[in-house]
Amino acid sequence: MRPAPKKSFLAVLALVVVSTALALSLAEAAVRLFKPQLTLSQAQSVSPRVFKKSQSLPSTLLPNLDAEHQALTHEFTAHYTTNSLGYRGKEFAIDKPADTYRVLMLGDSVTFGWGVDDEQTFSYILEEKLTQEAQGRNIEVINAGWHDGFAPDSYYVYLNQEGLKLKPDLIILNLFPYNDIADLREMVWVKTDDKGLPSAIESTDRAVRGGYHVERVSSNWKFRLPLLKNSHLAILAMTNLEQNSPATVTNIKKWLRLTEPQTIPAQEAEACLYVLDCSRQMGELWDKLDQVLLGLNQLLVAENIPLLVNIIPAPSQTFPLGQAGELPQDLEPQQRFKDLFAVQSISFLDPLPLLVDQSYRSYFFPQDGHPAPAGHRKLAETLFNHGTIRSWLNRL
Repeated sequence: MRPAPKKSFLAVLALVVVSTALALSLAEAAVRLFKPQLTLSQAQSVSPRVFKKSQSLPSTLLPNLDAEHQALTHEFTAHYTTNSLGYRGKEFAIDKPADTYRVLMLGDSVTFGWGVDDEQTFSYILEEKLTQEAQGRNIEVINAGWHDGFAPDSYYVYLNQEGLKLKPDLIILNLFPYNDIADLREMVWVKTDDKGLPSAIESTDRAVRGGYHVERVSSNWKFRLPLLKNSHLAILAMTNLEQNSPATVTNIKKWLRLTEPQTIPAQEAEACLYVLDCSRQMGELWDKLDQVLLGLNQLLVAENIPLLVNIIPAPSQTFPLGQAGELPQDLEPQQRFKDLFAVQSISFLDPLPLLVDQSYRSYFFPQDGHPAPAGHRKLAETLFNHGTIRSWLNRL
């Protein structure tokens, strides 16, 4: 007796479904094992969940944080903590004790210590060195990295609204020109003070959601497709589609109503930074940075608080110089900053010469680009030996 056609069809269909599911499962396992892709869940797991919304800054840090951060590049696994005020490191009182001398560190992810443990940050190491030298006096080095936002104009807002209340005896602005200039592009000065400088800032590109920085405008279509966004096999297929059929991807993005975010190409930014060949946009952003730096200095002069600007280079500059084994004169962007600071009588530190010695490869994570533990130790040592710090110590 021949089987009924309907039952025969269902049996074949079931066989096809089971076979396809098994084949896809095996392919998924193979890709995950031999060629793992960056899925949405992995992207979230390698992104630090440390941010909090702010009324006047693009973002600040979550308080009482205790988090692990594993690099996408697998170059580090770091442990981050913040205190009850949302600053990285140990607790301190807002009201400075009478016998305490405070150094306030301003900066972005470099100052925060992306990729290193609390006790490996150059803020922590500098405090240890200063304490040993201070002959029993209480020294606090407060790490405001990322608590103060992530661009120089946000540091100005932070100082006016919060930082000056800590009564710092010295402020160190850790400038990271590689992205500090370009980051100003996304900053909107929602409110300004009587000097024309910001009192409230928003980012056009980034928002805080669930403790993460997320893009306001995202073109990452691979993370917008349900079920597929966490599949290694699907991400690999979509990556190949981007390479081999960009027109198809463009149509998919239109269907998903995605738009390309406005960014500054790395080549355009580096041409301006290293050879002063600036596009109109980069030139305007550099002028804006000058305005912010001068305004911040004037603010601290009025408060009688000394300022030291630390010009931290990126590995895109230190690695080629380290390989060449020589340090040319008048390198940019350092020289441009030195000229500006000399005119305004602003103390500054250029650690570049000390970061291109024989150990230059150990100072930064090669793929990630942030300072590695050895780089933080070198930065702390360079700060500790700078004349401004030595003079400040002698006056204690």
